[in-house]
Amino acid sequence: MEEGMAEEAYGGLNEDVAAGTKMQNIEGAMTALLKQNQSLLQHLTSKTDDIDSLMGGDSTGHATTKVVGAKGCIARETWLTHINNNPDSMVLSVRQRLANAMETTAEAAASNPALMRTFHRQKVPYGQLKCLTYCGFIAAKLWELAEQGKHQEVHSLIARFNVFIEQVAIDQGKYTMAWLLTGLEAPPFEETTRHDRRPGLAPFGLLTAPQSVAANLAYLRDLEYLEGRQKAPEDNSGKKKEQDLADDQNGGKRKPRYRKKYDKDGAKADP
Repeated sequence: MEEGMAEEAYGGLNEDVAAGTKMQNIEGAMTALLKQNQSLLQHLTSKTDDIDSLMGGDSTGHATTKVVGAKGCIARETWLTHINNNPDSMVLSVRQRLANAMETTAEAAASNPALMRTFHRQKVPYGQLKCLTYCGFIAAKLWELAEQGKHQEVHSLIARFNVFIEQVAIDQGKYTMAWLLTGLEAPPFEETTRHDRRPGLAPFGLLTAPQSVAANLAYLRDLEYLEGRQKAPEDNSGKKKEQDLADDQNGGKRKPRYRKKYDKDGAKADP
């Protein structure tokens, strides 16, 4: 009897040890998964942080006092490197901002591939821009197919998009035949034409990340500065050439400026 009790106790101990080992394995797997997710997140955001630090902002896109020393050309180069080396980051960014614009979550946006079409129908201020409306709804359909993982269908629609563009050019800007060749449902022009401007003060799109705007605005400021530096010497030299030409016509002497003695009525002007 004692031997039976010992065996039972020993068996229970083995079960406890096995359960503990299993729990440790689960905890180890969860820890490894957490570290992997943190590493992936750090990899995806590292380039964005570079842009933020260069622009003098933080990871939320808010500017700080460092903006004064921003270099637009370098910021744009960093941004281009980021989107080219991390194409998924742009997809994640647009998906999240699409979800924000449609007041939902990124998970819900990913599970509803047609949400981009709804965004174009309700949020984009197309107005009377008919060609842009056609292109926008083709882009929305491409997004939908890509979200569904239908890569062959994406390639097919890109081919039809090229057919559409060529046919519009042949028809001198007429879209009827060209759109029929795409095989897509016509855009809801009765709704899109009512949205001719976006309410609010923000001059940038809802799908655009603040880092993208900041980097490219700084780049434009650098270009304007460089263009101004190039035009300044030309303007000064042009004025000097005009003055030299006037001096030559006056026998090498500048025309003297006489003081006005009489006003327009013929009366003597005050000294």
